[in-house]
Amino acid sequence: GNHNLKGGFDLQADYYDRLMHRSGLGQFQLVDGYGFVMVRSYGTINSPTYGTLNPADVTYYDPNASVLSQSYAYFLQDSWNIMNQLTLNFGVRLETQTMKDRNSSISPVLDTGSSWAPRVQGIWDFAGQGRGKVAAGWGRYFEAIPLDLGTRSFGAESQIQADFVNCYSTTPSSNALAPRTQCPASPDGYVDLNGDPVPYALYSAATAVQPNLKGQYVDQFSGQAEYEVIPDLSLGVVYEGRRIGDVIEDY
Repeated sequence: GNHNLKGGFDLQADYYDRLMHRSGLGQFQLVDGYGFVMVRSYGTINSPTYGTLNPADVTYYDPNASVLSQSYAYFLQDSWNIMNQLTLNFGVRLETQTMKDRNSSISPVLDTGSSWAPRVQGIWDFAGQGRGKVAAGWGRYFEAIPLDLGTRSFGAESQIQADFVNCYSTTPSSNALAPRTQCPASPDGYVDLNGDPVPYALYSAATAVQPNLKGQYVDQFSGQAEYEVIPDLSLGVVYEGRRIGDVIEDY
């Protein structure tokens, strides 16, 4: 038989700049009785604070996200034709992706490392005249992480959250654990087991990236049988399946 060998590369750099603005001041929404989160605005805490949150404790701003994503891919494939009846296709693809905030000098905060994507396919011309075939194949396909995830995670988009710590009520019985729905909007009248006022931990949310994060991919496999019963009319059946492997999600 004979071989048809191919190789190549794809180098890609994508930029995404976005200025995020919400009119008016932020609003605070109670979350399941255990804390609250600032919604419909972006802000930071000026200094660690305990007790009731005052407007002066918050600085509102419009985050300006500028994200750079760099994706590199290299591939090598071979098509081997044997006696003009059997064709075997082999290939492998190496993909990498990094993503970072362009306004930061820190090295990329997201790096999927080396993503290897092998692929194989076999095609058999059982009739020997180019009128019929039986084929099967399998391949792995990686998906690039979208830039929108980068602007949300690495674009200085911080929202303020607060947690109630150990909500206990002094009434009607001392140190009685209050139901979650009774955790108050201020610490007045509430103490912890030591009798100290309940602190409200105020902070701005940050996004952490899992170490050794790998790219998200789908495994795709297929089978096909086809025969040309009369010129320009073929009958056949095709099966295709996909299975999700690794998935990257923000939560």
